[in-house]
Amino acid sequence: MAGGARCASAGRGHPLTEPTRQRGGAPYPAGSRGDPRGGPVRVDGAGRPRADVVRAPAASAGSRWRTGARGDHRGGLSMPTMRAARLFATRDVRVVEVERPHPGRGEVVVRIAFTGICGTDIEIYTGRMPFIAMGLIPLPQTLGHEWSGVIAEVGEGVTEFTPGDRVTGDVTISCRVCEFCKAGRYNICPHRRSVGIIRKDGALAEYLVMPAHHVYRVPDGLSLEEAALTEPASCAVNAVRRLGVQPGDRIAVVGDGTLGLLALQAARAAGAGMVVMIGSHDEKLAVAQELGAHAVVNRHRDDVVQAPLQAFGGKIEGVIEASGNAAAVGPALQLLRPGGRMVVISIYHEPVPALDLAALTSNEITITGTLAGPNVFPGLLRLMAEGRIRTRPLITHRLPLAGVPDAFKAIEGRVEPYIKMVVAQEATSRPNPAHS
Repeated sequence: MAGGARCASAGRGHPLTEPTRQRGGAPYPAGSRGDPRGGPVRVDGAGRPRADVVRAPAASAGSRWRTGARGDHRGGLSMPTMRAARLFATRDVRVVEVERPHPGRGEVVVRIAFTGICGTDIEIYTGRMPFIAMGLIPLPQTLGHEWSGVIAEVGEGVTEFTPGDRVTGDVTISCRVCEFCKAGRYNICPHRRSVGIIRKDGALAEYLVMPAHHVYRVPDGLSLEEAALTEPASCAVNAVRRLGVQPGDRIAVVGDGTLGLLALQAARAAGAGMVVMIGSHDEKLAVAQELGAHAVVNRHRDDVVQAPLQAFGGKIEGVIEASGNAAAVGPALQLLRPGGRMVVISIYHEPVPALDLAALTSNEITITGTLAGPNVFPGLLRLMAEGRIRTRPLITHRLPLAGVPDAFKAIEGRVEPYIKMVVAQEATSRPNPAHS
């Protein structure tokens, strides 16, 4: 998603109108493959199964050591390992032991505290993610792109972070040389990598290596668990910027999942005068009301056009489409007044039904796409620390790293309602107790 439209409720220096700044990336070590028999396995840096991994008696929590000299009680070169949830094929995710990353120049290694499980992770897991067919997601790969943690190591040239700093980071890592990156639109860089998605191992692991310029300090007053959802919140904030919310605008948010609930809050923070949430689940709609929705509409009971129009008192200025349901696009457009705007966060897996293009043209309706959340994190983290965008109410389930395979199955099978599942490794990350 490109550097977005100005949120008019904010003046100079407002968190939703952070100046665009260039970001970039650095290579990540090669991945690894597991044992076809399943279960936790040990592999070397080239992905070959290893049977000679031992625990060093003095190893710190979360570290294992391969046979070698220093750090191994049998002597030899130390090779610390870590656990990671890696996808080997469609619906084949396993927690395996892989070589722990080390920072290169300009990089940091983060000891992961919390990782959110995103709908994108499940789409990759089930093989429905379009990037798979495009050849952008080579397997095996460690998933997970919503994360927080503590700096464990810094590479050469890194001066802005020290071990122990509480951090989170971008999902997109760019080439830093193309025209899009130079314009600050690194989220659409044609050579980009994305943490846990496109050609880069992710954060469903004990450690993650990142370019330091894509990492941000978590402010005091914001817990690491809350900060783990900064990335999806950044998508919502960027969507609001792209929509160009003006003070007093009436905004409909379609979709009561994580992105919709975050977009609701971002629209309020940007100055929207009234926000109505259109969703499918009473439990989630109740959370929407807790987070500031002026009214809610359940599509299973209410007319998705007439009920919102009645709540608003007429047609409105903006729609945020975050449902992922292609059939929702047409009705949502009927809510817009002439000159109205829609921003689409979702990636659809089926064709969108035919739209009335004559109505779009004659009423000058604008539909805008949006991808990720570039140039958003510093201001967004301030909003989160101030409680203006809240992520804790969205966390409905917590699980250990070992529970990821079962969690993926449960999410795909819709075993029970949820908003956000978070993998918690906080005890091994030793954060400041005052902050978490």
